[in-house]
Amino acid sequence: MWHYTKCTSEDRKEKLRQLADAFKKENDCLRYLSGVQSYISSAQTTMVLLQDLDANLMIEMDYVPINNYMFHVVCIKDNGIKEQGRPCRTVMQAVDEFWGWMEGGSRR
Repeated sequence: MWHYTKCTSEDRKEKLRQLADAFKKENDCLRYLSGVQSYISSAQTTMVLLQDLDANLMIEMDYVPINNYMFHVVCIKDNGIKEQGRPCRTVMQAVDEFWGWMEGGSRR
């Protein structure tokens, strides 16, 4: 099962590939949610899946019962404010969005 993972510029590409592989199919996402449900005590929960320490970017998975989820890329600005990218239905959309932020900011 996927665990919160940190990366840097040195291992960014590999960690993003691992994340994409871990959540490649909808069944993978549902299996992950099934595994973490015992830790979830609210109606909606956001889980940080990957945090890039050099780029101040995160990929989050928002969970809303029942087995509904969405991925987001979040940028942590210098002042500490989080700027959330557009919702992504698949992890591959989130990975593409992540690379978009790396290439020069939000794709909004």
